[in-house]
Amino acid sequence: MPPKLPVRPLLEPVWCSDRRWVGLRLHVDPAVLPLTTERIAGEYLLRDLPLLYPAGLLPPEPVAGNLLALCNAQTEPLPPHAVWQAESEQPGPAGMQQFVADVHSLAAFSALPANAWCCGAWPTVASARGSKPQPTQPVLLELLGLIARDADSQDLEAVFAKAPQLTVSMLKLVNSVAISGNAKAGSLRQAITLLGRRQLQRWLQLLMYAEQFGPGEAMPPLLVVAALRARRLELWAGRGWLGSCAPDSAFFTGMLSCLDCLFGIPLADLIAPLPLPEQVSRALIDNSGELGEALTRLNRLEHGITDDFTDWPGGSAWRDWLECEVGAAFWTRQLFTMVAA
Repeated sequence: MPPKLPVRPLLEPVWCSDRRWVGLRLHVDPAVLPLTTERIAGEYLLRDLPLLYPAGLLPPEPVAGNLLALCNAQTEPLPPHAVWQAESEQPGPAGMQQFVADVHSLAAFSALPANAWCCGAWPTVASARGSKPQPTQPVLLELLGLIARDADSQDLEAVFAKAPQLTVSMLKLVNSVAISGNAKAGSLRQAITLLGRRQLQRWLQLLMYAEQFGPGEAMPPLLVVAALRARRLELWAGRGWLGSCAPDSAFFTGMLSCLDCLFGIPLADLIAPLPLPEQVSRALIDNSGELGEALTRLNRLEHGITDDFTDWPGGSAWRDWLECEVGAAFWTRQLFTMVAA
């Protein structure tokens, strides 16, 4: 029997065994698949991404986007543009792209065949952190405290002075085409003028993840996960789906939620010295409140569980939900511009 899929589209990252984000797995009812793929194909950074979807649920007519059929031993005949979904250790047909679902541990990820694709929560395993040494970790944690306190520019500059490489990395982010167009900043103070304090704080949060990975490691998988969480929560808050939570607080919560994976330190210990709003602290520590429940739903989605979105958020328009999903994926894809540069 084909899997039952949610009417609200859910987009799950597809990873390659070399740690690259290479596509999206679509969790969506066949009735709205054409509208979903058409919307994805409308974004220039997403239109060429492989979109994985069960072969048994494909519509008879072609749809927009780079749609690939997920096949297994029961799929007959094999459609064109097929990907083999491995359900055991037995490999698929020679020459066919391999895909493995539910890769939730580093051991399972390490066991993947060369160039195989997968989905799962393996990036959130602490031992999946990057290989780059972390001498800037104390400075990054100090910056995190300043962000939480909405510190002034002079305080930020003083902390950056302790780790000059951080300033270089920050300016690289600010000067990326995706963020600032033709304007360029030559100093942290110019970056603040260019972006504004709120936007600068956002890029500082992203820098915490990007700075921990070496230049040859492409887009850090944990940064993808944290950015997707943060942007989704922000967009949901903007639609009023997280109660009274402000979008900025929702974004900050998403970024903070992966710090234990990044630094290998319990999240409660990391956020204890930070002056966080109560709803943010409760969401991160015990997943309580509307914000915490949303964070739990995202964690379960990373583990391939989609049932939590069947009736949530209540009363939301289908197209509003689609815009949030595609918007979060597009925004996160933009990060490639600065991290890979």
